Amino acid sequence: MKLALKTAFLLLFYINSFGQNTSYTQKETSILEFRTFFAKNAYRDHELKKTKKTLEECIALLDKDGVFSDLREIQEQIFVEKWPTSKSNSIQGKTAEIIAEAYNRVWRISETYRNNSIDIDSLTPLQVNLLKAIVNYSKIEVSRVDVSARFHASCFAIPTAAINSYFCLLTLMDATEKNNTTNTLVIKANKLLKEVGMQSWTQPIRNDDTDKNVVQVDRFRGHVWWVAGNGLSYRSVFPAAIMMKSIAMVDVLAEVAQKGLSNVSQNTYESAFWTEGMTSDGAGWGHGRQSNIWGYPIAGTANALSLMRVLKGSAWDKKFTDQNKGALLNYIRGSSWYYYKGFAPICVGRTNMLYKPKKTPAKSILLIKSILKSFQASFSQEEIKELNQLKSEIENNNVSMNTYDGGIYAGARYFYNNDDLVQKTDTHYALVNMASIRVDGNESNYSSSDGYNFFTDDGMTLFNKKGNEYNESKGAWNLTAIPGVTNRQGQENLKPISN
Repeated sequence: MKLALKTAFLLLFYINSFGQNTSYTQKETSILEFRTFFAKNAYRDHELKKTKKTLEECIALLDKDGVFSDLREIQEQIFVEKWPTSKSNSIQGKTAEIIAEAYNRVWRISETYRNNSIDIDSLTPLQVNLLKAIVNYSKIEVSRVDVSARFHASCFAIPTAAINSYFCLLTLMDATEKNNTTNTLVIKANKLLKEVGMQSWTQPIRNDDTDKNVVQVDRFRGHVWWVAGNGLSYRSVFPAAIMMKSIAMVDVLAEVAQKGLSNVSQNTYESAFWTEGMTSDGAGWGHGRQSNIWGYPIAGTANALSLMRVLKGSAWDKKFTDQNKGALLNYIRGSSWYYYKGFAPICVGRTNMLYKPKKTPAKSILLIKSILKSFQASFSQEEIKELNQLKSEIENNNVSMNTYDGGIYAGARYFYNNDDLVQKTDTHYALVNMASIRVDGNESNYSSSDGYNFFTDDGMTLFNKKGNEYNESKGAWNLTAIPGVTNRQGQENLKPISN
């Protein structure tokens, strides 16, 4: 039996320990309140858009044996060719696509029962078919080998669909966990929904000690798949903890969220809580030392704030530390230097080279709004005034903050963690990006939308007056002739790599 499955079974055994109690501790009461919340509210419901099938189509395609008819042929191929045990990333990738689609359809049908009581002793034919589909597709998913292709669908999309389906069917789930039913189909569905939902914590395996016990803070540190955005944003780790009624899991997440609101730099890389996110110079990193101002730092930080907000008033309510507050203000101020008149400069994010001709607000507004809505008590009146002004200027797509001293929002500033020298005034913007071993370039994947990132921050000089000069001209330049790039070797001679 795979290590991840062993972990899941252990969790199933140990975590549901207070379900039979007649009196509850404060933490147990909070978990029960969160269960009620998730029963009424879908989590990451935008994920449902990934299936193009309507509810009516999903119901019509679902056969009595729990197989979607249009997926039957490919499921037979999966079994005949033994895809679940294949170590081919390509085969596992195809399997993930099928299971994710099927599970999203399961979720879509399950949504019809959200907030509705289901009679476990008189299940309708559709409810029986739905439970059979949960068992069918879950068995395929949990039988798959652990390869890198278990990343994305197996820890993001599929667990999200499973957890939402669990809470949609909470009447049945509660009956099973209180031992109020002998219906074997419901019991199997309950067990498998939790096992698949727990993949947000167990998949992919890290091949380190945290695989033996996934419920620990170090599970969310020291690995690109488990920090910042990949740790808290895209995984349904919190609703999974509530599904499992696990005090220990929520304890871990509360600690991770608070400690994630901190800085990293070259000289603290080994000791910092996260190896990506907000940098000490006020900018940001993604996937280690990659230059990334507007992507992963925002995702990880925004969701750490969101989790702390959700936990407010519960048994896990935590106050900001001085470190939390300092890191947030430093990043909010520093990141504004990478935004000019509605546009972000190239070489500071994953999707640099996408054509974006329209002005957009700086993404730091997500953090600012969260602070102003839920955490004002942690900031001084002057800081709140500053954040309100910054919010207003971002919404108008032009951050000048002219009432503040030079060096805070305008003037000249050197970002030593990111090798950038920026000059920013009302009349012009200049950015000199330097290549060194201090920063590991940008994230790039030449087979997808960030395919032209591989050369865009190996040293360049940018000049703007309107802010959109580079956005308007993308696609019209030779990448090896960007100002500041000294190697005129010809774009056709570049050999792109994934970084």
